[in-house]
Amino acid sequence: MTATQPQSKPLSPGLLWGAIVAALVGAGLSVYLTWVHLLVKSGETVGGLCNLSTKVNCNVAAGSVYSEVAGVPVAVIGFGFYAATIAVLLVGRGQVGPLVGRLLVTLYGAACIYSLFLAGISAFVLGSFCWACSSLYVVNIAILLMARFLSGEGYVLSLKRLVTQRADLGRSPLPAAFVLTFIAAVLAAHFGAQAAAGAAGPTPEERRSEAQLWARQEFAAQVPVAPELWEQMKKGPAKGEADACVTLVEFSDFQCPFCSRVVPDVEKLQAAFPKDVRVVFRHNPLDHQCNPRVAKPFHQFACGAAFAAVCAEDQGKFWPMHDRLFEGQAKLRQDDLLGYAKELGLGVNELSTCMASPGAKARVAADLALGGEIGIRGTPALFLNGRKIPGGAVGYDRLAAAVEGELAGCKETRN
Repeated sequence: MTATQPQSKPLSPGLLWGAIVAALVGAGLSVYLTWVHLLVKSGETVGGLCNLSTKVNCNVAAGSVYSEVAGVPVAVIGFGFYAATIAVLLVGRGQVGPLVGRLLVTLYGAACIYSLFLAGISAFVLGSFCWACSSLYVVNIAILLMARFLSGEGYVLSLKRLVTQRADLGRSPLPAAFVLTFIAAVLAAHFGAQAAAGAAGPTPEERRSEAQLWARQEFAAQVPVAPELWEQMKKGPAKGEADACVTLVEFSDFQCPFCSRVVPDVEKLQAAFPKDVRVVFRHNPLDHQCNPRVAKPFHQFACGAAFAAVCAEDQGKFWPMHDRLFEGQAKLRQDDLLGYAKELGLGVNELSTCMASPGAKARVAADLALGGEIGIRGTPALFLNGRKIPGGAVGYDRLAAAVEGELAGCKETRN
């Protein structure tokens, strides 16, 4: 006996509109995530449901290296994917169900695999979950299930028949509808979002005015740390003039997405105030392997990266290693660290031996103890002339406004 072929019948209206509604939800969430991405990339932080805690935080995902593919936000690609799904369902509503179902089973099988990859990144690399991203994973699963019923076949059988009967697909308008809609939607979303962000965002003058107000009120209201603690805090690896009026001390974690956002802001700050700003780096890796204030795994490669930076400092290349670790934030395993050392011309064997030594661990532990003494819980924790920067990664404009305020007082004192 031969296997019975599924009956060729029109699409079920209930499944058709159910899948369309799910795709509309996905498109809406993608628009929202695109907005979050643009804000985070511009230096802003989204509050509300996007910033409930360090564990539930859309800002972390939106600011990570995984939020873009070839410079295009993943959320924009997602918008194009859901728009193209709606096009396939509308174009195929008068066709037989199995063909539409097979195509969507294939597409959403791949989408669910990618969702699983991103969920793993959230859990094991970023250590933070995004509610909107997680909702998209649910949307993908829901559409995959509906596609299964549209095809009337199992998932593997749907894929096999799509391949073996590809001539039917070639005669169908479905592939063209998907591809053309996907390209048009991605282009429209990408350039539309850029234009909307530019039109809706504050002007440079408005940002500067807001930053100055923040410096006069929120930053100036911070109580300075005790002078003896401040002197200790300034003893880490530093760059800038020794007699600079302003010292910025940064407690950081090489695996922290928000810490990587601070790097270009600090570089820009030193370029704008070359003789007036000195930057000091202190370690605060957020993982239980070396940080007694962290009870369970969080940034699982942060401790090793801190040891590598300490040992690179011994070879006179702390700042090159600092920059390379943040550039390669997604790859901080032992082999990656040794690869970076080789790139930078460091002694790889010496670095490897040093990283495993009690001395390297003790130096990171000393920074962690100092951070605990001044009440640091998360990263980045920035201190400007003894005052904590409220909010951490506040962006260049606010940092510059705080520096300008400190410089005014410094010049008065020196005169």
